Amino acid sequence: MISKTIFLQLFFCAVIMHATSAGSHSHPGPGTSGWFKCRRSIDKLMDLSMSELTGDTNCKFGSMSVLNATVTAVKGRDGTPSLQFELEATLERQMLHPQFLISMSSVKEAKTIKYSGHEGRGYDMCCNFINNATCKWVKNNSTGYWDHNIQYCPVAAWTDEQLEAREKPFLWTGKTIKPLHVLVPELWEVRFTINDGFGQDIGQVLAWAWLKEEDINTDSTSGALVPGVLVDIKDDTSKEKQEQTQ
Repeated sequence: MISKTIFLQLFFCAVIMHATSAGSHSHPGPGTSGWFKCRRSIDKLMDLSMSELTGDTNCKFGSMSVLNATVTAVKGRDGTPSLQFELEATLERQMLHPQFLISMSSVKEAKTIKYSGHEGRGYDMCCNFINNATCKWVKNNSTGYWDHNIQYCPVAAWTDEQLEAREKPFLWTGKTIKPLHVLVPELWEVRFTINDGFGQDIGQVLAWAWLKEEDINTDSTSGALVPGVLVDIKDDTSKEKQEQTQ
């Protein structure tokens, strides 16, 4: 017979799996356009009590709480078909060096584009995602690249004591646009993973949007169809800034 301890462990894991697939929203259902969900790491979920393992709690990442996430088909630079990911969240604790990784996958065709950022470490959220943040770009003479220096970032400006003293939670938003190097007109999934800048994942947000034929029609050669299952894009933001500045 299964011991009581093992039974409780299995039951707890089942609850965790349910919590990781739920989100704090009222959209149609998973895997559909206009819907999002949140995921937290297992080690963070293990610290919660059974009563706390709900869909709403799953979008509370500790330092931040996700309120909404959307994906929209847009035209990026040079008219390249792209997906725009937007996030709305409240700040629960100060975030000094948040970073993000992002990937986009066509649900049916299983074609994936991964954006791994500078040297595969991801993107700085303050300089590449969060609205109303201010960054100064300085050329690194030793590398020839442009490094960013954060002048102001909303999620870093508030101390924990100031956040606790607020009557209402501090609301912040962010946006990023990434080009589609694989063009497939169908339902696309975006995975947005946030970490604290020191290698510790904070949480992940998934959202979906339909990419239609008219969304991928382009006159730009940069929007050409790239066949394959996986494309790993290690685009260096500092290089992009260098090209824009020259």
